[in-house]
Amino acid sequence: MNDWIKVAAQLYTQQQIVKEAIKLQEDLKNKLKHLSHNNSYADGHYQFKKELRAGAIDYAAIPEFKELNLEEYRKPPITVWSLQLRVPNE
Repeated sequence: MNDWIKVAAQLYTQQQIVKEAIKLQEDLKNKLKHLSHNNSYADGHYQFKKELRAGAIDYAAIPEFKELNLEEYRKPPITVWSLQLRVPNE
């Protein structure tokens, strides 16, 4: 196996582990929400805190912004790398 494939396989495996860990984290958080009756709660060395934050502003819904060219305010582009498992053609 060449180095590129070996490293790609390792990265893909780690991505799957992280995906599973995030799912487990969300499941456990939901269980704590249920156990704390959807309220903040503290016991032992742990505190589970519920906070309300302001929602995001929907700039597309503001009529005055529809007339503006917002592209001039856009930040420089970023590079994003991703790895997916290729499925052979059937």
